Amino acid sequence: MIEVEATHITNEIDPEDRRLVCELYPGILVFDGISGPFTVREAGKLVDPLPNPGGERTFLITDRVAELAAEEYDRQMGMAEISREWPHSLSATVSQTVWPPREWAAYNERFFDNADKK
Repeated sequence: MIEVEATHITNEIDPEDRRLVCELYPGILVFDGISGPFTVREAGKLVDPLPNPGGERTFLITDRVAELAAEEYDRQMGMAEISREWPHSLSATVSQTVWPPREWAAYNERFFDNADKK
C-alpha cells in the first residue's frame, strides 16, 4: 500500500458522498476507494482542486493502482507524442498534442489563483 496526498476532491452535491482524489501523475487521477486510475479526460469534470492540500488529506492506494497509473501516464504521453509527429493522420487538436491537456492545467491554475485571493 502507498499513502498519497489528495490534490482534488469529487464535486458531489452531498458532502458525505465526496471522495479524496490524488493527481498521481500529471493528468492521471486516483480516487480514494476506487481500484484504478482515470485520466482527466475521463474524470476531470468530476473533481475540484483542494485549495490547500495537506498531510491530513491522505489515503492509501495499492501498488497495482500506482503501477496502472504509471502505465496510463506513459500511454497518454505516447499518444501526445504521436499526435505531434503525425498530426494529419490522427486529425489531432492542439489539446491532444500535450499531456495533461491544456484545459486541465488552466482549470487548476484558475482555481488556485482564486483560492489565493480569498
